[in-house]
Amino acid sequence: MNTGQPMTLPPDEELVRRLRASDESALEIVIVAFWQRLVRFVEGILGREGGGEDVVQEAFIRLWMRRAELRIEGSFRALLYTLARNAAIDELRRGGRRMALNTKVDPPSPQPSPLAALEESELREVAEAAIASLPPRRREVFRLARMEGLSYKEIAEVMGLSPQTVANQMSRALTALHEALDPIFNGRRSGDHDRTAANG
Repeated sequence: MNTGQPMTLPPDEELVRRLRASDESALEIVIVAFWQRLVRFVEGILGREGGGEDVVQEAFIRLWMRRAELRIEGSFRALLYTLARNAAIDELRRGGRRMALNTKVDPPSPQPSPLAALEESELREVAEAAIASLPPRRREVFRLARMEGLSYKEIAEVMGLSPQTVANQMSRALTALHEALDPIFNGRRSGDHDRTAANG
């Protein structure tokens, strides 16, 4: 099964109707569309690479087992992330591990100059540390919004919060990130100014 190709999803109502009718092709569509994103999301919750596929498989099994009573009050995507999140939390409980969110950021491409690479590495390390230091709920809101692309309404459904609470948590997360990165940017601007003055 190819789980990496982008595809156009049917409307939520159609997907739910087909799943409730035990249409296996509808399940296949959902798995292909969401597999990789959910694996990445789950591995962030587990705090490690590897093991995400088993958890996501469990989430899809739960979806299929409960297909007859499927009800969508929000978005189908939010339902999938909720199932995956619950399965990941169950896995953490079974393993006796505490939830820790992964904030890995992929390096840029193409290859930057050594100086640019050093600056990029510094920024990434500071950003990762700032995100990792957020309270767990705020950190998860940030990941769902910025790394998974969910709307505030969908995040509210996944996490059982009000959209206003999600917005507040996101605002505070962005403030913390800005405060962590601001000294670096200010230092760069100061250095640029010094170099300009020296050259003048």
